Amino acid sequence: MFLASNVRDAQGCAIEARRCLRPEVAASASGVGLTSFVSSGAASRVPDAAQLVLRLLQLLDDHLSAVDSPTAAHRTRMEAAEVSVCGRGERSAGRRGLGRGDAFSPKHDLVYSQPACVFRFPSNSAPLEDIDDLISLLTTAANATARPLAADDFAEMGRRAQVFSDLLSALDGAKPPTAPLDRVAKAILDSLETSLYPWLRSGDRSTSAASLRNSYAGRGIVMTTGNGHYRYAYHCIISLRLVGSTLPIEVHYLGPTDLSKEHIAALSALNVTLVDLSLAFGLPPKDWRSWANKPFAMLASSFREMIFIDADALFFQPPETIFDSQAYRRTGAAFFLDRTSLGGGGTNIYKFSKETIGVPSEYAIRRGRMFGNRSLTLYEQESGVVVYDKVVHFHALLLAAKMNSNPWRDFMYSQVHGGSGALNTVEEYET
Repeated sequence: MFLASNVRDAQGCAIEARRCLRPEVAASASGVGLTSFVSSGAASRVPDAAQLVLRLLQLLDDHLSAVDSPTAAHRTRMEAAEVSVCGRGERSAGRRGLGRGDAFSPKHDLVYSQPACVFRFPSNSAPLEDIDDLISLLTTAANATARPLAADDFAEMGRRAQVFSDLLSALDGAKPPTAPLDRVAKAILDSLETSLYPWLRSGDRSTSAASLRNSYAGRGIVMTTGNGHYRYAYHCIISLRLVGSTLPIEVHYLGPTDLSKEHIAALSALNVTLVDLSLAFGLPPKDWRSWANKPFAMLASSFREMIFIDADALFFQPPETIFDSQAYRRTGAAFFLDRTSLGGGGTNIYKFSKETIGVPSEYAIRRGRMFGNRSLTLYEQESGVVVYDKVVHFHALLLAAKMNSNPWRDFMYSQVHGGSGALNTVEEYET
């Protein structure tokens, strides 16, 4: 993170942020002032998010034009200062052409040459007060949308989702933006959200990720069904009531071709809520099917704490007892192991997981089947019963839905059996 203590340091941050844009952006901006660049035709070739960052830097330049130059004593300190850049001792004068006057802070003597790839802000963090933090995060967000996301690059998808999570957390709870920087920050957040999760604003369920997350309340059961599984869903609902479950139930389907009017009426008579996912998120029925509906149903459901149940699953006690389990109370999630099939699952799953995750956690190695005991099975998680606190794990669920949308879904399904791989996004939870 850049270190700065006052607005004078923002000029150095602006220069660094500009250098951190992708090469094609930096090359277009070289040799011209920010104002000239932003107003020129060259800016039109830059992705929207990058243009917004450049606009942010222009605002900084405009603001800094009224700031007095450093005092003579300050300049003397700058001439004598030797700073450590990213752990390497270098003189500031030789650091990629960044002048001492651009980066030196009267309060701090350390300046990093570039922002970290991902900034992690606690979910309850206060609104950002330092302009350098904001520039770092916004520049990272711009870089995240500077090129299209390849259909097989799930590691990059995860990085972009993390950046979005960090930026949303950093701006969480802020009042409607009024200051120029606030407005630019909100615009970049919207741009990144649209590129990652376009369906969030395509239906009548939500207007943004934040509005969707803030709408969740209470506990309940979520199911998906169509005409083919209608009889299982009907039987499951009745059996849940017979074992004493009192949780409200939502049944999600995908448009009138997925569930007939007669079946909708029959299920409604069981005192459950029917939700059409094609309206909730604007999902075209012809492009969605089967397993892909699951994470979208979880997102669209009104409950904060949710038990997703396959239509053909049966319980012999109220499923709400899972909320009292030690695993759920500790983590806000509860998963179940998939079937044991010696040698089952194929090698694609392992290769795909290894390439995506890189170095797995100690828990995954010690307790997991994928990286721990591959001789047992490569089937890791069952997706027929999934228990989530959706506020705690909101971004994991968003990412699971992303992986179940095309073009990424087709590639993932060629590597992983069904939707369970996409749901297993938080590997350290015990089952």
